Amino acid sequence: MPLLELKDLKVHFPQKSNWFAPKRSVKAVDGVSLTLEKGEIIGLVGESGCGKSTLGRAAVHLEPPTSGEVLIDGIDLYKASARERRQLNGRYQMIFQDPYGSLNPRLTIFSALDEVLSMRKEKFSAAERRGRAEKLLERVGLPKEALSRFPHQFSGGQRQRIGIARALAAEPGFIVADEPVSALDVSVQAAIVNLLEDIREEEGTSFLFIAHDLAVVEHIADRIMVMYLGNVVESAPARELVRAPEHPYTQALLSAVPSLNKNSSRIVLKGDVPSPLDPPAGCPFHPRCPYAKEICKEQKPELKKSGSREVACFLRD
Repeated sequence: MPLLELKDLKVHFPQKSNWFAPKRSVKAVDGVSLTLEKGEIIGLVGESGCGKSTLGRAAVHLEPPTSGEVLIDGIDLYKASARERRQLNGRYQMIFQDPYGSLNPRLTIFSALDEVLSMRKEKFSAAERRGRAEKLLERVGLPKEALSRFPHQFSGGQRQRIGIARALAAEPGFIVADEPVSALDVSVQAAIVNLLEDIREEEGTSFLFIAHDLAVVEHIADRIMVMYLGNVVESAPARELVRAPEHPYTQALLSAVPSLNKNSSRIVLKGDVPSPLDPPAGCPFHPRCPYAKEICKEQKPELKKSGSREVACFLRD
């Protein structure tokens, strides 16, 4: 049984209507399915506004879906009873893009960690919680003396480590990491990515790793899913997708990754990303696709599986 399973997940945000404008919805996520196994890291990539963060928030009970299912250990998160919800408590956590914004500036680091430790099913004494908090900081490479300090006394990379420690305090089965390194220096990014890999290897924690940097995602993910305008357009094992992308959008994303190969050419997409409030008919990518055919303007391609890869493109037919 998968640890996390999303089935045809849709998250639409209704907009206010009036006499002159019909009622419409922003289709942030428009029918996405995925499965996350124990110890697996799935990389979710795409341009800003493609819906990847909304999908991640829906997976951890922060954004109710319009339709579809979010199954954790086979239990529908949004239809679970109070008893089932308690059973799922602590099975999932989230690491946010802005580590400072996700920490209460008035709480010491110990208080931030103690909030989570106090909610665990196991009841720990004050001394035990202190000991666990020290071990959590040690796990993420910070000294135990940091427990008495406040968030503003740390650098961005250190605050992100504290955010990771707080997520680990619940001993979750999976963690949604929403752009966890995008605001950090390159050297700090590498340290955080290596830390997440170590956590996966040593504790079996699964990750849904959301990012827009394919170079980072290729390094950490087992599988990469590419989103465009609320839809998954390609999914494949990380090395396979990077080595031979099949969807035109994936090819364009990879061409933008800095490379030492002087022969590699950049694919420049024309136009802007269409508004999710008024997505184009047919394939959502066809207005910017250099290979678009007439059928692309009329029909939306299905995400078809072939071997270990899934692609939503008529060119493949």
